[in-house]
Amino acid sequence: QALTSYLIMPVQRIPRYLLLLKELKRAYDADLQQQLHIPPQSYANLEKATDLISSIAAEVNEGIRLRENRAYLLKLKERLDKPFDIVQPHRFVVRQSLLVKVCRKANKERLVFLFNDILMYGSGSSESKGAITLHNVIPLDTVVVRQAEVDISHAFSISSSVKSMTFIADSDCDRDEWVRDIRHHAELSKVRRLQRVGGITNNDEETQAAPEWVTDSQRESCVRCSRTFTF
Repeated sequence: QALTSYLIMPVQRIPRYLLLLKELKRAYDADLQQQLHIPPQSYANLEKATDLISSIAAEVNEGIRLRENRAYLLKLKERLDKPFDIVQPHRFVVRQSLLVKVCRKANKERLVFLFNDILMYGSGSSESKGAITLHNVIPLDTVVVRQAEVDISHAFSISSSVKSMTFIADSDCDRDEWVRDIRHHAELSKVRRLQRVGGITNNDEETQAAPEWVTDSQRESCVRCSRTFTF
């Protein structure tokens, strides 16, 4: 067998120990304890052992998750066409998908990556080894997400101080999941930012979002003065 097969054995045994301890707890019987003269503290020791192995299993799983996430970020960094320090100790990917971005001349497909602190999108192959042309990186602590106001199915809009835009998902369910995850991690990012600056925030900076381009046919009034169009 390969060396990796032996290295993984200790990790594979931990969940087996946990299953064994849970089965012992399930089969434990007070009457049987008296018949076999099992010490009274045995069940308490069994509970302690189960809690300990559960804690170890959770720690191991978290370590595996962090390692896999770091490997993913390193591979993604190699695919980007320009330097961007995407690998950060705190950063992990939440979701990624091929979405359609509403553009000036024609809507275009974009690879969109949602991390716990940034939203990144670009163009290129959706395959794991294809190159990606990086278009923009938006910090989530400046983002507000909502269902799109324009009459486009499965669309949602993102407003931020960096850039504002509208994406079109494959379905209403897909759109709702994107909106939910972006909103959740945007709120967490804002909380972390407030903690870093000691709770001091600039309300004007938070509310000033970059303007989003829309076609004239999608607007009945001017976005600057709110006057209704007459032609």
